[in-house]
Amino acid sequence: MNMAVFEGKKAADRWFPVYLATGNVAVTGITYTQATAYWGTAGAVAPNTYTLDANNWKEQGGGLYWLSLGSDEWATQAGYSLLVKATGADTAPAYVEVRDRLLTETDDDIISLPGTILDTLATAHQNAGSVGEALLLGRIVQAGTVVINTADNTMKYYLGTTLYLTRTVAQATGSPTITITPS
Repeated sequence: MNMAVFEGKKAADRWFPVYLATGNVAVTGITYTQATAYWGTAGAVAPNTYTLDANNWKEQGGGLYWLSLGSDEWATQAGYSLLVKATGADTAPAYVEVRDRLLTETDDDIISLPGTILDTLATAHQNAGSVGEALLLGRIVQAGTVVINTADNTMKYYLGTTLYLTRTVAQATGSPTITITPS
């Protein structure tokens, strides 16, 4: 049995994909009255039952369904189990890592900082003779790499090998100007 892994946001509803099958054969036509969802915090000895209805259970087709939950269930930042049982289908387990802030929301933290990291990166950009590198670690963003390129005045933030965002950096009367460009 494979277990899906998802990211959830504390006290916020989110749609999670659920694949229902018997063996390798997709099970279709499961309504919310034919399925039951359970969730629990890490270390809990008994799961909580989640009531499905037409607003939080959708069939996409081919055995794929969507389940929305979280606003009342994800009360703290922690690991949660999620389990869906349905008539005529194998149990579909998942693990949800619930955080105060999702990875996609961390860009706002970088932009709203009062200069510290951005000034440091802009200074490194101004002083670099070639591609410079710096790490952003800790609570602000997940560990990643910022590559500063003096040839085109860009800072690119990578998570692993995936380009997450690009910024254009310009020097204007002694303080850096940061412009966000979607990647």
